[in-house]
Amino acid sequence: MNRSVTTAAPVYVAALFQGLTLVSFPASSDVLMQAHGFTHAQYGAIFLPQVAAAILGAIGGGGLSGRLGLRTIFLLALLANALSQALLALSATAPASLAYTTVLVATAFLGLGFGLTGGPLNTYPRLLFSTKSDTALLVLHSTMGVGLSIGPLLVGWLMMRQAWLAFPVGLAIAGGILTVVASAVVLPAERPQNPRFLWIQIRARIPSSGCSFRSRSSTRSQRARSQAGRSSTFANRAGSRL
Repeated sequence: MNRSVTTAAPVYVAALFQGLTLVSFPASSDVLMQAHGFTHAQYGAIFLPQVAAAILGAIGGGGLSGRLGLRTIFLLALLANALSQALLALSATAPASLAYTTVLVATAFLGLGFGLTGGPLNTYPRLLFSTKSDTALLVLHSTMGVGLSIGPLLVGWLMMRQAWLAFPVGLAIAGGILTVVASAVVLPAERPQNPRFLWIQIRARIPSSGCSFRSRSSTRSQRARSQAGRSSTFANRAGSRL
C-alpha cells in the first residue's frame, strides 16, 4: 500500500497542478487587460485556442496512448501545461505587438495539456488502487478541485503584493520538476486491446451462431416431418377402417 501511495503521489500532484493551470488565465484577466490593453473581445477570444486544442488533445490522446503508452501521454501533458505557464509569464514582458499572439499560443498549450491529461489522470487511480478505484478517482477529482479553488486566491494575493509574475513562473518551474519526477517513477502501464483481435473474436463467433441457428432449424424441420408422418399414418388407418 505504501508503495502504491508513493507511486501515486506524482499523479495526484499533477491533478493539483492541472487545477492551478486551468485558472491561471481567467484569474489573470486584470493583469492581461491592463498590461497589454486587451479589449473584452480580445480577452474572450484567447480561450478559443484552448477549447480547440483540448478537443484535439482528448481525441488524439486516446489513440496515441495505444501506440506510445499512457506514461508518455502523461509526460507530454505535463510539459504542455508547464509550457503554457512559461508563455503566460513571457507575455508579461513581450512587446505589445507579440503579447496577444503569445497568450493565444499559451492557451492552446494549456488546452492541449488538459485534453491529453484526461486519460492518464482518470486511469492511473484505477490501476494503482484497484480495490478502491472509485474512492481513488474521487480523491483525484477533489484534488483538482482544490487547485481550481485556491488558484484565484493565490493570484489575488500575489497581485496585492505586485508579484503576479511569480504565479506563472512558479507553475512553469513546478511543471518541469513534476515532469522529471513522473518520468523517474514506475507508473503502471495499460494498453487497449488490439482492435484486430477483437474483430477476430467477433468473426469467430459468427459461424458458431450460424451453425447453432441451422441446427435449430433442422431440428424444427425434422419435428415437422415427424408430425406430418404421424398425421398421414392416422389418416391411412382411418381410411382402412372405413
